[in-house]
Amino acid sequence: MNVSPNTFLYHFCWGPLTLFMLILCRRNAIKDVKPLPHAPVIIVANHMSHYDIICLALATYPLKISYMAKDELFNTWFLRNFFLRMGAFPVRRGESDRRALRRANEVLNEANWSLGIFPEGGRSREAKLIRGHVGPALIALRNDVLIVPAGISGTDEIKKRTRSLSGLLRRPLVTVHLGQPFKLPQAEGKLTKEHLERCTDIIMGHVAELLPEKYRGVYGGQ
Repeated sequence: MNVSPNTFLYHFCWGPLTLFMLILCRRNAIKDVKPLPHAPVIIVANHMSHYDIICLALATYPLKISYMAKDELFNTWFLRNFFLRMGAFPVRRGESDRRALRRANEVLNEANWSLGIFPEGGRSREAKLIRGHVGPALIALRNDVLIVPAGISGTDEIKKRTRSLSGLLRRPLVTVHLGQPFKLPQAEGKLTKEHLERCTDIIMGHVAELLPEKYRGVYGGQ
């Protein structure tokens, strides 16, 4: 991960991406706080579709967000260099990836960059929240930074457009709801697994509050 993020490329790409998403869907951004907090912050959101990153980035622009993304996206030279220059960095899912954790800490100490994480660790195939991982809570507690929760709804409908001719003529509504920033309670004494799990439930509860009930999954009723 020795390729540095390129601020010019980051800003340049959002013009074409905005046009691309305009073709695919109708977008709606709800922001409970205007303007958004200055970097560094951690943006946490639910994850249902490949389009979530684009929609979230457009909703939080001009914040520059470095996303933690699955390692498989960095397998080819071109994609690896493109994603790294866009600020993204790989994480190995299903294991403790100390290199990714170090990079996340570095991002939050770089000028004007924030960190984007999907706590579920991957896309929810049923478009409903699944249990979050403790990594985001660990990073937030170690760096004592604000967390901005985001609820994304409607991106699961985009892929359905190609299943029928009538679907191609329909542009689903995608909503990104950005909630109130918050900080996690620091542990009294040594940071324990139990405290990380409690903080993870706090994070996911904030995300669930920003979603329609049908998307809340295991965090419904909170």
